[in-house]
Amino acid sequence: MALLGLFVVLGFMLWPVISGKHPDLQSAYILGAVADALIGLGWFLLPSAKQVRRAADKYVHQLLEAAATLAADTATSAASD
Repeated sequence: MALLGLFVVLGFMLWPVISGKHPDLQSAYILGAVADALIGLGWFLLPSAKQVRRAADKYVHQLLEAAATLAADTATSAASD
């Protein structure tokens, strides 16, 4: 949607240039194009649900391994005391 909006705003910006009239670039067109470009960029840079799930699963796995290691170390040191 952001890409479509960007094309629409760019079309309005460039229409006078294409039709041979004096270009009238209004700041609203420029701000609209910048806003649409930022939304589109954010859409591509944000991670997908699958990527977030994969990272969360890796984190949980590391956390469980650390807890198991800590429990084993605590049990070993308690037995030696």
